[in-house]
Amino acid sequence: MLAKQQGKQMTRGLAMACAFVATIGAVSSFAEADDTKVNLPIHLIVGPPAGPHPMARVNGSRTGLVAQLPSSPKLLWHQRVRGGTTLPVAVDETGAMVIASAVAELVQLDRNGREQWRQKLGMSVASTEPVITSNGTRVVLTSLGRAWGFGPDGTMRFQTDLSGFGAIAPTHPLPKEDGTVVVAVGSQLIVLDRDGSVGQRADVGHRLVGSIVSDGRSVLVTTDGGDVMRWSFSLPPYRIGTFRGSVREGFVRSSKGELLAVVDGQRLVAMDPTTGVAVTRWFVVGLEGPPTVGESGTVHVASHAGIVYSSESTTLDREVALDTSPDVSEGDGGVIPSYGLPSPPLLADRSGQVAFVRADGRVGVISTNGTVRFASRSSLATPVDLAAAGPNRFVVVCRTGDIFLYGP
Repeated sequence: MLAKQQGKQMTRGLAMACAFVATIGAVSSFAEADDTKVNLPIHLIVGPPAGPHPMARVNGSRTGLVAQLPSSPKLLWHQRVRGGTTLPVAVDETGAMVIASAVAELVQLDRNGREQWRQKLGMSVASTEPVITSNGTRVVLTSLGRAWGFGPDGTMRFQTDLSGFGAIAPTHPLPKEDGTVVVAVGSQLIVLDRDGSVGQRADVGHRLVGSIVSDGRSVLVTTDGGDVMRWSFSLPPYRIGTFRGSVREGFVRSSKGELLAVVDGQRLVAMDPTTGVAVTRWFVVGLEGPPTVGESGTVHVASHAGIVYSSESTTLDREVALDTSPDVSEGDGGVIPSYGLPSPPLLADRSGQVAFVRADGRVGVISTNGTVRFASRSSLATPVDLAAAGPNRFVVVCRTGDIFLYGP
């Protein structure tokens, strides 16, 4: 009996000794595997960037789809930003608007148009519009190749020199759900980490234009020649197909996964990203890209002539005239339309309404039955952007720096 008890005690002691050794080994391995300071926790915010318009064209798919537009919009307020702007704006979850002015400043207005802060961007103006990351950082790239990051209160979070990678490419940066931002510099795609440092990067080999579009775990971009490239971060970029023409205004990824673009200002082209096959859906001279895709997959595209075309398939389902008639001039082939500057891309909401602002400054909303309700018929001095500003609100930004907020 005594021997049996001694045996149990020895077994228990051996088990405790093994457990102690295992614990020491685990702690030692943890310490050697990674120089981690357990007394300094890191608070990370991940997920889609908050706000109705945190990036150009609303979301990573660049669809221009918003939650809700006012059915009968009216002007709520008008403000002006010093120096004007030529770039889209970003709007956060509070309705605050971030604007890159043409005097090398980043300015933030609250939802009522009051200035909250402004920050200098060194010696160069912004070359990309501001985007808002998951943790609220306002990121903008300047013409001298610097990436700037500011907090919601205007405090500078980082300044990164990217000039060694080439000139900033004319593309829309993409804030990802992990808090990083994908930007295009020269022919390279670069991931800026949350602190602004350069993370992964890859050389596409061609000049990049248009938008950087999210495709789940990868991103899609277009080259100056219309080729579509995919980068999955773990592999080098590769070509999946071509639009065979200019898509400098960018392209869209629909909810079905197809890629849609206005090519050469006259063709709406749909591409299957798995096969690379591109098909022209319809042909209209003077189309303005990029397309806007509604909740049901309906594609909306405006033309220089002031007509909004809508379609759910390969044929045009609806045409809504916003202009009584375009100006005309005499050409070699007779009377032809005379078109001016392009208008900012459309917005669509989940009910099927479409908001627009024309190059001559007229603002309005097209109802689901095709009725046009104008909020303004006067000139707004060359509009450059139409952005969602919250439920039932949208903002029009003009080259002169005039900001107009519309709502119910």
